[in-house]
Amino acid sequence: MTWTTTWLWFFDSLIVNINLLIIALAVFCTGLYKRRKNARTSLFWIAFLIAFVGVAYWTLHGRLLQAIFPIALPENPFDPLLIANYVSTVVLTFAAFPLLFLYLSKQLDTKKLGLRIDDMKQTVRLTLFGACISIILTVAPVLISILASREYKWPFEPTALGLTLWFVLVTGLVTAIEVLFFFGILLHNHLDSEDPRLLFLVSALTFLMFIPLSIHTPFFLAGLAVEAYITIKTHNIYGAMCAHILGVVINTVLVI
Repeated sequence: MTWTTTWLWFFDSLIVNINLLIIALAVFCTGLYKRRKNARTSLFWIAFLIAFVGVAYWTLHGRLLQAIFPIALPENPFDPLLIANYVSTVVLTFAAFPLLFLYLSKQLDTKKLGLRIDDMKQTVRLTLFGACISIILTVAPVLISILASREYKWPFEPTALGLTLWFVLVTGLVTAIEVLFFFGILLHNHLDSEDPRLLFLVSALTFLMFIPLSIHTPFFLAGLAVEAYITIKTHNIYGAMCAHILGVVINTVLVI
């Protein structure tokens, strides 16, 4: 059982996620509080990015890109047009626009984004250890649901093309870009000025606004915590990226 908690407002061609605007406002107010205490903070930039994705994602996916890649209802996750729409939305919302913003504001630094590896041995070691835990936390709810109900399957018959596009573009490219945004741009990029626990809380809450919630959400949050731990300890996002991609791939195999 899943619950959609996303609160959307429609303004002509714009679709606004009110949940994310509330999170952005809370982050902004926290930044104001820290500024009054004369503390260094980058929460204003984070609040801006959260508010931005709260408008860009749904406006692109549900409005602007519909003219190019219309989505048929009910949505079939293996439909090539839906995949094209979704991938385009994610690339623009979580990579192209945020990176352009960081570049124009002179904040773009590949090392701060976690795109450079300083210690390969430590990265491999923690990635293997953390990935095993993260995969278990990601796959466990699906296995539990499958054991509890033989009908826990997607009601779609994927074509060879749709399945190939799904594994290459959705489980691969899209997942990597999501990790770049949530763990690279929102978390690792600001470790020098913010408490890692606060950054994880903000990143995780933002991430939850893009997925349906269910009784298995605590497993997902625990998996995110493991991936955040890997990111902080290795100073790069590749461990979290590998763990997240593997989890999505295994989940897909289990439910098709």
